[in-house]
Amino acid sequence: MTQDKQSVRGDGPAGDRIARCEVDMDRDEYVEAVKKIRVMLASDADAQCPCPKTKCEWHGNCYACVRIHRHYGDHVPNCLQPLLKE
Repeated sequence: MTQDKQSVRGDGPAGDRIARCEVDMDRDEYVEAVKKIRVMLASDADAQCPCPKTKCEWHGNCYACVRIHRHYGDHVPNCLQPLLKE
């Protein structure tokens, strides 16, 4: 896997922050990426909600939180803001 394709958590600089499936991955690379993502999801890694708004009704419910922010278009959820700053 070339450095620009190193996008699965733990596989290189790009993968240290987010897991992505690159369009130009071949089938074997894609299967390995999915396996690594499944292992990460089965663990407790990044399982806690990092949002400082702990009294929010949707705190810890990422799916609902992102849907609400998308619907109102007011801003990006707090947990995703550091990704935009990079």
